[in-house]
Amino acid sequence: MKNFTPLFLVAPLLLFTGCMHDVIGPKAPNASYTNSSSYQPVTAGSTWTYSVEAAGVAFDEKTTVMQGTTTTFNSNTYYVAVSTQKSDGSLTNNYYNHNGNAYVYREDAVQPDDITEVQYLDDAAAVGTTYITLPNSLGTNGGKQVRWVGTIVEKGVIKQIGNHVFNNVIHTKTDLQYDSGSGYTSSAVYDYYVAKGVGIIELDASVAGVITAKQLIESYQVK
Repeated sequence: MKNFTPLFLVAPLLLFTGCMHDVIGPKAPNASYTNSSSYQPVTAGSTWTYSVEAAGVAFDEKTTVMQGTTTTFNSNTYYVAVSTQKSDGSLTNNYYNHNGNAYVYREDAVQPDDITEVQYLDDAAAVGTTYITLPNSLGTNGGKQVRWVGTIVEKGVIKQIGNHVFNNVIHTKTDLQYDSGSGYTSSAVYDYYVAKGVGIIELDASVAGVITAKQLIESYQVK
């Protein structure tokens, strides 16, 4: 059973500056802007570097670069990116799909029931909206029924991470739930903060309400 590490969030868990153009919406002083209007830019050469921390301590760094190529899974087109882990130089393929208002991230699978995919955003949904998606085509993992329950928590907020200030941020939660025979229960929850024109700027992983790992954007360049 392959453990799921959304957006290369390496952690002891059960599972995982750009161009100066305005972004529509409320402005913050010293805000960071790009020339993209997408919540996940996919232009070739676009780059994001993140620090990864566990228990409040930074222990690694990851850089993701869009490759300018696409691939297909289940008749859906995904843009290909490659992430490099600073600590050991290892490479990971990442795949991004934007279909309508839904944004999906995917990883390579080893087994058919691996948890490989998560819808982390619906940019048209109102605050409080929930949606259920499956992490693979089987809807199972390790012999158990499994699902994601996504929730739109906040929209149009301003968020600062380090020296970067981001406008038009959407905050979502994705709850990984398993059914062992008596109903679905939460295994881990991921909080995504996604900035328009930039992409994912923060990802927090928690178990039983306790944050176990974080991924925070350090720098980016959106082509």
